[in-house]
Amino acid sequence: MSARSQNQTLIFLGTTGDTARFQYREFSGGYAKPTLEAETAYNLKDSNVITYKGAMLEIIEATNQNIKYRAISNFN
Repeated sequence: MSARSQNQTLIFLGTTGDTARFQYREFSGGYAKPTLEAETAYNLKDSNVITYKGAMLEIIEATNQNIKYRAISNFN
């Protein structure tokens, strides 16, 4: 990464019942350590579409070990 680049990732952590958990990481300035890190969870019974910082994913199937999804939009 260059000194001005920014990288955003949404990492699937698994499910607990109907809840899918994710970790968001943001890297900037060419550093290996995240400048921002947060965990979030979504109840898939409420909706199979999740959004975070502009990224929108349709969850097709999620288990504790795997996820199948369709990307609707990317991060802002």
